Amino acid sequence: MGAALAMRLVRRFLADHRDVLQTDRDRREALVRILDVFVRAKWPSAFEIASRLEDAFR
Repeated sequence: MGAALAMRLVRRFLADHRDVLQTDRDRREALVRILDVFVRAKWPSAFEIASRLEDAFR
């Protein structure tokens, strides 16, 4: 349940605060570290988000 909540929060942050992530390197790196934890744990939604992450910063 915690992983699902974390991924929902990441999605929401990407949707609502993309501009912050584009301009604030520390927050962007923190988001990537969070995703990395869940990708390493093979959480499917983390793979989905990570694969689209580059598009979020265009």
